[in-house]
Amino acid sequence: MKRIPGEKFLLILILFLCLFYNFRYISSHLISADSWTHLGIGKYIVENKSIPTHKDISYKKVDLSLEFISHSWLSDVILYLGTINQTVGLFFLVFPTFFLSLFLLHQILNLYRISVKLQVLSLVPVLVIGTNYWKIHPFIFMIPLLLSIILVYFLWKKGEIKTIWFLPLLTILWANMAGGFIVIPLFFLFLIILIELGHFLIINFFSRPKEGKGTRPIKSLVISFLIASFSTLINPFGIRIWIYTFTVLAIVQANRQIVSLPGALISLNQNFTRNIYS
Repeated sequence: MKRIPGEKFLLILILFLCLFYNFRYISSHLISADSWTHLGIGKYIVENKSIPTHKDISYKKVDLSLEFISHSWLSDVILYLGTINQTVGLFFLVFPTFFLSLFLLHQILNLYRISVKLQVLSLVPVLVIGTNYWKIHPFIFMIPLLLSIILVYFLWKKGEIKTIWFLPLLTILWANMAGGFIVIPLFFLFLIILIELGHFLIINFFSRPKEGKGTRPIKSLVISFLIASFSTLINPFGIRIWIYTFTVLAIVQANRQIVSLPGALISLNQNFTRNIYS
């Protein structure tokens, strides 16, 4: 394939401009609608050595099923400790997490021998579109965790590692860092099982291998998925993290004047938690 003159320079320039855009945008939009809540909760945990309950952070009294839970308590502690001020949080927390995610994605693409040129060209639109995501918020930890799960699966699939039994450790981390969205990694693992099972059935149907051939990897994948699912209960709130999404929707429904998620978060007294942090 004929090379374009200055192609390497052009790719480096594109990547530099993209990262520069990310730096400028993220540094000026570091606080999200509910950053103060998570920073306030993190400060509360560090100072009181306990996880706050609904009554500790909200003036609103609700039924037990609608109570707010600190499903991302571990992320909140990390965010608080890593954010003395916005500049420190940017360079020692948000950007390191951002670049860790890029590194993990690079490792995944390298497994399938995707050229650097294609990696750069495919990453640029993703980076530009996803810039608004990187804020002082537990969400930022979901990306490297999910990429780690994907990388583990691909390494196991290609025979680079022999076991995937430490997947539950990643789901335990997820349950404590972003427990309200625990369905994401488990849905991904469940989808992988369906794909692997479908592939096995197709191979089995057309080639008719010997009995039991090819079933062992699927069994280990299913067992690790089940262990990972149960391991998500290793958190301060147990199964309640699984119903967090429904809880938020119920809060919105119970308060008709609230028509958005930021509105629901404000109902948990954003100003109060901001005062706690500051």
